[in-house]
Amino acid sequence: MKLDRIQVDNFLGAHHIDVRLTTPVTLFAGPNGAAKSSIGEAVRMAMTGDVVRVNLKKEYEQLVTDGAKAGGGLVTVADERTYAFNVPAGDISADDGLPTGDTVDVALNGQHFTTMTSDERRTFLFKLTGIRIKTDDIEKRMTARACDPAKITATLPLLRTGFPSACEFAKTKATESKGAWRTLTGETWGSKKSGSWVAARPEPVTGTPPAADSLAVFDADIAKVNQRVGEVAAEKRTRAENVAKRAALETKAAGVDRVREALAHAQKELAEFEPKVVAMRQRASGTKRIGLVHDMAVFIAAVEDDAYTKDAATLLDRYEEEHGELPQAGAVDADAQASLPEFERGLEVMQNSVKNLERDLAATLEAKGQFDALEAPAKQEDLPDLDVLQASVAKMRADRAAAQVQINAAANYAEAVAAAEKKTVDAGKHHADVLAWSVVADALAPDGIPGDMLAEALEPVNQKLADAHQQTGWMQVCIASDMQITAAGRSYHLLSESEKWRTDAMIAVVVAVMSGLKILMLDRVDVLDLPGRSVLLAWLNAMVIDGDIETALLFATLKALPATLYPTMAAHWVEAGNIADFKVAA
Repeated sequence: MKLDRIQVDNFLGAHHIDVRLTTPVTLFAGPNGAAKSSIGEAVRMAMTGDVVRVNLKKEYEQLVTDGAKAGGGLVTVADERTYAFNVPAGDISADDGLPTGDTVDVALNGQHFTTMTSDERRTFLFKLTGIRIKTDDIEKRMTARACDPAKITATLPLLRTGFPSACEFAKTKATESKGAWRTLTGETWGSKKSGSWVAARPEPVTGTPPAADSLAVFDADIAKVNQRVGEVAAEKRTRAENVAKRAALETKAAGVDRVREALAHAQKELAEFEPKVVAMRQRASGTKRIGLVHDMAVFIAAVEDDAYTKDAATLLDRYEEEHGELPQAGAVDADAQASLPEFERGLEVMQNSVKNLERDLAATLEAKGQFDALEAPAKQEDLPDLDVLQASVAKMRADRAAAQVQINAAANYAEAVAAAEKKTVDAGKHHADVLAWSVVADALAPDGIPGDMLAEALEPVNQKLADAHQQTGWMQVCIASDMQITAAGRSYHLLSESEKWRTDAMIAVVVAVMSGLKILMLDRVDVLDLPGRSVLLAWLNAMVIDGDIETALLFATLKALPATLYPTMAAHWVEAGNIADFKVAA
């Protein structure tokens, strides 16, 4: 990527910078505090979005040059597209198609790579070398490592968040399978013993259990005898009830003649007494007696013929014996009135007695009818002993219960054997899951597939770093599989300031070349001594000629501009936040 123009206004120490880049390599030089770093930070902020020197947006106003209200930067690419930002608003923009992100950030600041975490470095190198974490590719790699297909399918979606989370998922599943194995077996899982673990089988039952359908035979026999028990008990109850009922009816039916005689006697007395009561009523009321016999008595009493006198008197005497004294018509008998209530009560008593006896006779006749209808118990066939039948039922139930116990014991034994076999199979499955998930976890661990992929990514990177070593004579920089950075075998944090700078510079160059950005920015070039600067300029010139670098921005604190530069390079003097045009050198 070729930059065409850099414009910075009122940003940190840069007041007004407007530089057209006419050569691939541009050096910004000047004294301390001249605003060289401000120019570089403005370029990096515009192209990457990284905010420098402050952390919060409310602090952006501190990035504005003292005395100004606003500032910003504009970086123009050769095809007129631009990167831009402004402060204190904090708006950062890039035209469509312009590269941004960590790759640009490392090319513009090699030290950015060394500040990344190990995981961030891996991700960055994958992206740099074009190695993508694609599910199809990862699936093939996992299959090649003998990962279980089902577990590959379960794990692949987690790769969207990276290898660490997918690896942790597999480890967790392996741990869960170990826990399931431990819960099932009651023992601690072990890689060797768990594969051959077998559940203990129960002790076999003794004897041969009866057939399951024998219980149905027992049930049928018990039901049959129970039915007979019910029939015998019912027959005995019926017989006892008939005997008691006949005895009660016999006693009641025996009183028919007595009740009949008493009724006849009462009816006779009532028949004899009723005329007397009637006569008494007539006498008491003075009314004429009604009836033929009374009419004849009245006629006889009126006969005066001597020839009939004696006979008439005899008839009247007999009449009065039966019906009382013949009253005179219209005469009231005071004695009859006095006696009438007693006669009436007597009549009522006799009538009620007759009614009661008639009712008793009807009930007695009904009882006799029932008694006659209920045959006398003849000699009947003796019934079975109910106690014997019930004892038989109890024995059959006991035999059935014993058979049930044997059948249950056999069934329980079979179930226990099946459960033990299932337990053994399930334990084997859990053990297999532990091993399978462990294979997946190992495949996704840093030294597994990520390590393989990283090795593929590191090979060209370290080769480029080796090329840089050959071209510059600087220490051999290498990035290890654990993402540790070394120079001449020494860890990065043990390097001197200039060694760290050269390491960062070589990493930035490799990123610029391998990413295809072909853009580079190196601040604090003055950390190098004069021979080191010469090596740097010669190296950059060679890369420009080879087409590896299109734009390189260098910043150095110098006393003056270099006397001579390669044709691929130009230099600008920066002082007090501005470009001093009269000191421009080419």
